[in-house]
Amino acid sequence: MKVFNSYVFLLLLLLTGSVSTLSAQNRTVSGKVLDALQEPLIGVSIVIDGTAQGSITDVDGAFELQIPAGGATLNFSYVGYLTEKVKVKPGQKNIVVYMQEDAIMLDEAVVIGYGTQKKVNLTGAVATVGSEKLENRATQSLANMLQGSVAGLNVTTSSGVPGSSPSINVRGTTSINSAGPLVLIDGAVGELDRVNPNDVESISVIKDASAAAVYGARAAFGVILITTKSGSAQDGKATVRYSGRLGWQAPTTTTDYETTGYWSVYTVNTFWRAKNGTNYVDYTDYDMQQLLARVNDKTENPDRPWVVEDTRNGRRQWVYYGNYDWWHMMYNDRRPTQQHSISLSGGTKDVKYLVSGAYDYQKGILNMNPDIYRKYNLRSKIDFTINRYATLSNNTSFYGSQYTFQGNGSIDDTIGYSGRHALACFPMKNPDGSWLYGTPYLNYKVGNGRHIMLGEGSHRNVNRTNDFSNTTRLVITPIKQLSLTGDFTYRLYQTRNTHRSNNLFYREYPDGPLLSYATGAGLNKLSESVNTRNYYSANVFANYEDTFGEAHHVTGVVGFNYERMYLKNVSAAGQNLTSTSLDDLDLVGQNAEGEVLTEVGGGQSEYALAGFFGRVNYDYKGRYLFEASGRYDGTSRFAAGSRWGFFPSGSVGWRISEEPFFKPLSGYVDNLKLRASFGSLGNQNVSSYYTYMRLISVSDFAGFTFGEGSSMAKYATLGAPVASDLTWETSQQWDFGFDLTMLKNRLNITVDGYVRNTLNMLTDGVELPAASGSSVYRRWFIDNIKLSRAN
Repeated sequence: MKVFNSYVFLLLLLLTGSVSTLSAQNRTVSGKVLDALQEPLIGVSIVIDGTAQGSITDVDGAFELQIPAGGATLNFSYVGYLTEKVKVKPGQKNIVVYMQEDAIMLDEAVVIGYGTQKKVNLTGAVATVGSEKLENRATQSLANMLQGSVAGLNVTTSSGVPGSSPSINVRGTTSINSAGPLVLIDGAVGELDRVNPNDVESISVIKDASAAAVYGARAAFGVILITTKSGSAQDGKATVRYSGRLGWQAPTTTTDYETTGYWSVYTVNTFWRAKNGTNYVDYTDYDMQQLLARVNDKTENPDRPWVVEDTRNGRRQWVYYGNYDWWHMMYNDRRPTQQHSISLSGGTKDVKYLVSGAYDYQKGILNMNPDIYRKYNLRSKIDFTINRYATLSNNTSFYGSQYTFQGNGSIDDTIGYSGRHALACFPMKNPDGSWLYGTPYLNYKVGNGRHIMLGEGSHRNVNRTNDFSNTTRLVITPIKQLSLTGDFTYRLYQTRNTHRSNNLFYREYPDGPLLSYATGAGLNKLSESVNTRNYYSANVFANYEDTFGEAHHVTGVVGFNYERMYLKNVSAAGQNLTSTSLDDLDLVGQNAEGEVLTEVGGGQSEYALAGFFGRVNYDYKGRYLFEASGRYDGTSRFAAGSRWGFFPSGSVGWRISEEPFFKPLSGYVDNLKLRASFGSLGNQNVSSYYTYMRLISVSDFAGFTFGEGSSMAKYATLGAPVASDLTWETSQQWDFGFDLTMLKNRLNITVDGYVRNTLNMLTDGVELPAASGSSVYRRWFIDNIKLSRAN
C-alpha cells in the first residue's frame, strides 16, 4: 500500500511539473493598434507568424494574445492598411503598433464579370466603391449612398415616400424602351435597395460595353456588381459588430404656407373673380371684415371665435373665420428614423461564416395616424473547404418590408387632393365634432375629404414585400492556373398589397343630418393583390490565369448562363363589408338590391434567357493590355427565328508609366494609362414578354350583364399586327479614357469620353387603314439614339 501511495505521489508530481512547464512555455502579450493619427483601429487581425493562432482588436484598438515564452513575430493586417510584422522580444509584455494606410493600391483586385482583375490592368470603364466610403453616409438606402460616388452613375430621387427607390441609370438616357443597369449581388440578380449597406464589401460599376459584354442581354446599359462581406479564419473565434443610427428627416423646401383665413380667401377670390366673375368662397363683406379682425390671431380668442353659428336664408349655418395651418395639421415636418445592424462572423481555415441582420424604421409624413415603414434584412454566408481542390459556399438572404399608411391608395393622392379647397379659414371639424366636407359657401368639397380619411383611420393600406434568395456555389481548382465554378440561384419575390376604403361621414348644417359620401373614394370596399415572381438561374464557367516567360500574362473565362422567370398575379375585391374595422374578403356583404359585388383578376407570364460567353485578357509585362469578349445570347421574348444574337467587344490599353523612358517621373506618377474600347450589346427589355405575338385581351362591357347578375359580360379584342422580323435592340458603345495616379495614390484622375448608339428600338409603325380593323402595328425603329459625353 505504501508503495502504491509513493507511485501516486510521484505521478502527481510529474503532472504538476508538466503543467508548470507548459505554462512557462507561453505568456501573455497585450497592446494597442493605432493609425497615423493615433486613433484606435477596430477589428485588426493579429496572427502569430506561421500559425493560425491569433486575435483581433476591440473598440479601443486593444488586444491580448498568448505567445511562446521565447518571443514571436506577429502579423497585423487590416483592410486599406499595409500589413505590419512586429517581433516581440522575450520578456516584452506590452507593445504599441502604428499601421500606415496602403497608399499604393494599384494591385487591388476589382470584381468584374465572372472574375476579378487587377485595377491597373483594366481596359474598360469600371469604377469601384469600397465599404469605407459608404459607412458614414446617413441615408436609408444603398442606392442613395451611391449618389455622387461614381462619375456617370445618375441617381435620381423623385419620391419622398418611405421605402421608395430612386431611379438609376449609367451614362444618361438609355432607350425609348425603359432599361436600367443590371444589378448583381454576389453574382445573383437583385435590387440595390434590398441590400443591407453594412453587408457591402465593395461595389463595381461597369459603364462600357467591353467590360459588360459577358453579361449580354440585360447589360446593355451598365452593370452594378455588389460583393458582400464574408467570414474569415479567426481560429474559431467569433466577431460581433453592431451599427446603429438615430435621426430624422425634414423637407428640403419650405412648408410655411398661408395660414390666415383673410388672406387665403382674399387672394383666391381676387383671381377667381377676375376669370369667372364670381367669388370662389361665397363670403359677404361682413364676413371679410370678421376675417380681417382675426388676421393676427395665432390661436383662437374667446372674444373672436373662429367658427360662428348664424342664421342665413332661413337656416342655421356655421360660418368659418379661422386661421388654420392645414399643412401642419395633416403632415409632419420632422420624421424620425432609426437603423440597426448586427453581424456575427468568424471561422477556421476550413469553415468560415457570416450571419447578419438589420432593421430600419421610418416614420412618414402623415400627422394623424402616421404612416410607418419597416424593413428587415437577414443574410447568411458559409464557406466550406472540402479539400485542397474544392470549396463549397452558400449565400442566403432575406428582405422584408411593410409600409402601412392611410389614404386613397397612395400618399401622392393624399398630398395632391388634400390641398384642394382647403382654405385656411376652414377647420377640419365642426364645433359638434363632425367632419367638415361640404359647406354652403363653397361649390367644392373641402380637402376632397382626405382629412377625414386620415383622421378616421378608415382608409387603411398595407404594402408588403418579401424577397428571398439563395445561391449555392461549388468551385473546383484541379490545378493552380484553372478553376471551375458552378452555381445555382433560386429567388422568390412577392408583393402583397391590401387597400381598404369606407364611407366618409360629415355634417353640413348644425341642425342637419349626418351625411355620407359612399362612392368613389368613399366606397366600402376591400382590395387585395398578390404578385409572385419565381426566378431560377444557373452558371457554369471556367477561369484560367497564367504567366509565361515572366512577361506574357494571360487570363480567360468561358461559360454558360441560363435564367428563367415565372410571374403570377392574383387580385380580388369586394364591396359592402359588414365590418368597418376588420379587413377580410370573407366579410363581403350585399348592397341594397341584395347583390354581392366582387371582382377577381389575375395574369401570368414567363421568360427564359440563355447565353454562352467568353473573355480573354493579355498583357505584356503589365505594359500593353488587350481584352476581347463576346456573348451569344438567346431569349424567349422574340420569335424562334430571331431569338439568338452574337455581341462582341474589345478593348486595348497602354500603361505609359511602365515604359523605360518614363522612369524619371516614376517618383511622382504611380500609374498613367491610356485605354479605348468598343462593344455591341443586345437589349431584350422591350415592351412585353411576348412582343412578337398578337395577344388577345379580354375586357368587361360597361353596362351589359345578359343575366349574369352583378358581373359584366365579357368581350375579346385582338392586338395590333406585329412585324415578323422583330429582334434584339442593340447598343453600340465607343469609350476612350485615361487613368492617372500620382503622389503615392493621393491624387487619382480618371477621364472618359464615350459615344453610345442605340439601334433598332421597338416603336409604332405606319398607321394602317381603318378598313384593316387594326391599330398601329409594332415594328423596329430605323433610326437611333446617339449619346456622346465625357465623365
